[in-house]
Parts: sequence; C-alpha cells; structure tokens
Amino acid sequence: MPECATSTLIHMLDNDTLLHIFESNADMFSDPFALHTTRIASQVCHRWRDLMLDTPALWAKLIDLDRISNSWSSEWRTELIRRSGAAPLWIRTHLSPSTEIIQFLFDVITGNWHRIQKLIISCCSCGFSFCNTMLFFPAPQLDEIDVPMEMVTIRAEDLRKPIFADHAPFLRRVSLRQYALDHRAPWFGQLYALNIGDRHNVHDALTLLSATHNLRELTIDYLTAETISTPFPTVSLPRLKLLDYTGRPQAGAKLLDHILIPSDCLLSINIPFVDNGTETKIYLALVDVFARQTQFIFQSHPIDSISLDYFPNDFITLMFKATLPVECLFNITISLRGLDAPVVDAMILDRIKFQELSYITNIRLVAEDPLRPCFGSFLSRLTSVHTILTERETLQLLTDLKNDMNSTNEASVVFPTLSVIDLYTTPAIPDNFSVDAEAVALIMSRLRNGHPITTLNLTVEDMEPFHSSISLDALDEIEGLKVTYKLSQSNGIYEYICGSGEPARLIDEVQVSHLKW
Repeated sequence: MPECATSTLIHMLDNDTLLHIFESNADMFSDPFALHTTRIASQVCHRWRDLMLDTPALWAKLIDLDRISNSWSSEWRTELIRRSGAAPLWIRTHLSPSTEIIQFLFDVITGNWHRIQKLIISCCSCGFSFCNTMLFFPAPQLDEIDVPMEMVTIRAEDLRKPIFADHAPFLRRVSLRQYALDHRAPWFGQLYALNIGDRHNVHDALTLLSATHNLRELTIDYLTAETISTPFPTVSLPRLKLLDYTGRPQAGAKLLDHILIPSDCLLSINIPFVDNGTETKIYLALVDVFARQTQFIFQSHPIDSISLDYFPNDFITLMFKATLPVECLFNITISLRGLDAPVVDAMILDRIKFQELSYITNIRLVAEDPLRPCFGSFLSRLTSVHTILTERETLQLLTDLKNDMNSTNEASVVFPTLSVIDLYTTPAIPDNFSVDAEAVALIMSRLRNGHPITTLNLTVEDMEPFHSSISLDALDEIEGLKVTYKLSQSNGIYEYICGSGEPARLIDEVQVSHLKW
C-alpha cells in the first residue's frame, strides 16, 4: 500500500474534510455499492486506511447483507462487524439470503441489539428470526425498524408482551407489518413514520393515529373489514408530509374521510384489486374523498400538471401535481378488472371535474383502446394545457376522440391552448425513425381548426438519442413547425423547421418535458 503523495490536492485535505467525503459516499440506502466504495477507499494509502479504521461509525453504517452474502465473504462479514466497534449499527437486506446469512444476521442482532440504530429487512425468513428473538427486548438505540413478519411465526403468548419492553426512546420510524401495534406504548407518540398493516381495521388505525402528534409519513396497507359498527374519531395530523393508502376502497373511504391533513401533504391511493360483489358506489365514495381533499388543497396550491393512465382492462390512474409554494403530488389508482369500465370511467371522471383543472398547463397521457366520450368532456376542461407528454398510440386515440366529438356536434375543443407535443418513442433507441401518420393527422387537424402545434419535441427526459438521422418528410407541409431531436453520434440537440427548406441545425438547449414517463 503506497504512502499518500503530498503533491496532489486531495491528499492536502485535513482529516475532518476527508471523513466528510468518506461519510458522504458511505450511504448504503442511496448507493447499493457504498460498502464496496468505502472498502476500496480504505486501501488507497496508509493515511486513508488508518483514518477510516479509526472511525468505527463509518463501518457500522454499512452492514449491507446484500453485498456480503456470498460464501467467500464469511471472513469479510466478521471483519466488518469488528471494524464497527461499539458504534450504532445500520443493517439492511432486500434479497432472499442463504441460511448462512440468516444465521449471521441472527447472531449480529442478538449479540448487538443494544446498539442497533436502523434495521431494514425485506425477507420474511429473516423476519422470523427477528420476531422470535429481540422484538420484546428494550431497544435503547433504535431509530428505524422495517421488518416483515408472518403471523404464523408469532407465538400467542408474545402477542401480549409490549414491543421493545416499552423502552425505545429514540424510535422514530416503524414498519412492523402483520403485528398489532399499541398506541399506549411510551414511544408511540414520538414517531415520525408509521406503517399500519392488516392486523388493524379502520377504527384501530384511527385510534393509533390519535396518539401520533409528530407523524410525517403514514403508510397504510390492507386494513381488515370492520366487524362491528362504531363511531369513527376524526384525527388531525398537522405535520404529515406523506399519506400512502393501499387496500380496499370501502376502508380507504372511511379512513381518509376521518383524517385531516395539511395542504402540503402528498396523497397516494391505490386500489389494486376488486373484491367480488363490491358495489360501484363504494369505489365512488373513495373517489369523492380523494376529489374533495385534492380540491381543498389545490385552492392554495394551484395545479400545474396532471398524469392520466388508462387501461380499461386493468386500471386507471390520475395524478395531480402542484409546485408552488411547495411541490405536492396527489394520485389515485383504481383497478378496473371485474368492473363495468364504461360506467366506472364516467363516474370517476365526473367527480374529478373541479374548476381548478383549468389551471393545469402540462399533461402526461397514456391510454389503451378507444377513449370514451367521458374523456372528451374531462379533457376539455384542461383549457390551459400547452404541453402534452404522450406516445404514438395515444395520439391516434386523441385524434379518434376528436373525430367522435365532431360527429356528435360537441363544440368543446380538447386542449385549446396546446402548442408543444413531447413525443415519447418506443423502443427507447429506435433506428430509422420517422414521424408516423398519427402525429401528422393530429397536428394537421389542429392547424386546420386554428389551434396549431408549434413544437414536436423528441428529446423527452430519459429517452435515449436516435441512432441515425430521422425522417421528417411527412411534416414538411406544416410550415413553421419546430422539431427537436438528439442523435447518438452528436452532443446537443438538433432543431428542424418544417417547410423552411433548411437542414436541421445543432443547438445547445431545448425546453424538455419535466413530466416523467
């Protein structure tokens, strides 16, 4: 191992600055290779190695089982724990580990429970080991825990024991799926993040939430059905920043109708399946709650973007976004499998047609199969949209929708102020690309009706450059239309003005869609 050369700038840094750099690159939750990067850095020179080995907290936050799961890593696993000294431990795994790793995790947890600060486990086999060991012991350092547990692994006598023996003074984030929580636990009121699972019904969940005065993030998964009818308390969560609900529509409607959230709280609702016999009105009750909450919040946070995904044999998703004064996202996904899609579509969209839709300036739209008339009525309310992010098939569906509206003498114009089409192409790196009939038909029809498109943008965010020059001949009769695209053999963006007779020119920048595909 070489001595550090004093001539290079990085080796002139003081130890505090070096440690800051090492720690910044040692976050295994944001970088899956953080442990590897840190280990390599410790082998650069004697000075770095001594400094890093003298910092147990650096290694204690890198107990990443996904990176030390191979059989040849046995000695390295032991060395990693040794290097951590007595510092608070961060442990995580997302993969399904081997029996050897499960035993290693078991030994680490039981031998170091008093200093574990973060424990993030995704596999139920590891959860089994944890559940039958340390769940009911004091957790003096624990800050965050996310452990799945199958109920069959929890002994009946353990269900009566207080979690962490009622001692977890620093606990802030809890996700113990499949375990019934107790709002009377001394640590419960200090939580910042909470996951409530299917061991609770709506009343249970609201009772838990009534004891969380500092909650910032709330995730609720598959609440059980109520067995008795009881009044529901209304709970205010003034500091909440994220509410994520997944489960049945009836429980979701009841729950969300009794939670007061602040105007800058992100809201996500996902109904992933349909129970047999579920009435349409139950879904609509949930949509009503979503619409009411969204409309209330967007009175102080004007909407500027909407995303609509529609697959009639699968699901419909609506997402609204506001950016001022702070960014807010609201989305709802409802499974359409087993439902009367035409009826449900119309009822859902009818409940979302509030006045604030007229503020929206950007839309991301993806659809499959013909768009029914209810979509024409809904989209016609988006009177300020100037940019659409979409793909070829959806453009054709929009053209067909417009033709259907014309045939019924409906006077509304879909997106009357639309001027920019951000066209996402699939596959992402096409060869011999040419603008097809769908795009030409839509652009020409809008030009004839006095609503011209000014820009066709093929540089959508995350889309790779084209491999070869693209054919734009079909657009030449649309004089003045600007087309922008990227080629893999060049840096920068090309701009082509249709009907100008001039070749495409390389420019430096273009207004690119900020709506993610």
